[in-house]
Amino acid sequence: MNICLISPHLLTRNVYVTALMSIKGIDYVYDFENFEECEKFLAQKRIDAILIDEKLNDKEFIKIKQLQAKYNRMKFVIMAEQEEVLQVLALGASYVVKDMLLDDFVKIVETTLKGNMFISAFAVELVTELVKEKYEIKKQVAHYDLSEREVEVLSLVTQGKSNTQIGNELALSPFTIKNYISKIIEKLEVKTRTEATAVAFKFGLIGT
Repeated sequence: MNICLISPHLLTRNVYVTALMSIKGIDYVYDFENFEECEKFLAQKRIDAILIDEKLNDKEFIKIKQLQAKYNRMKFVIMAEQEEVLQVLALGASYVVKDMLLDDFVKIVETTLKGNMFISAFAVELVTELVKEKYEIKKQVAHYDLSEREVEVLSLVTQGKSNTQIGNELALSPFTIKNYISKIIEKLEVKTRTEATAVAFKFGLIGT
């Protein structure tokens, strides 16, 4: 059984490789500095599982889905940030917290290689909180009757961005952004964008 390990840190990769080679049935662990290098290697060698210890962007999550479709036997273990847990679990991958003991990490890999998805108690608790948070945000947004685009604009306003900066990010004109902000201020029953920002944070109108 062959494993690919992705981590930007050489020392971390060396520690993981040593631990993984202690698992019965693993023949070799190929380690890579980033996702792109590993992806190129997959065309050369049969790989049974990929372990990822780096922050993934949306493009890489899509790549993982594509790899799952192409190599349906391949398993994934992902050490992700808390805000990425829902994306990881949606892939059917095992979610690993970064501060767990090495022995526990090895057990999770063993479980995953047997075809089982591992979800820690911490991950279950985290998902519950995230779902609850999203539900509360949706309730507040519905109360103020904000559209999806208005929430998007409001989120950028809370980051202190100007109308021009928001327009550039959303591919809209500053005039259009100004109109959106006027509508947002009216719906929130405030007078300024500063007050709108305060309401957004107070009532959780934007995601984190």
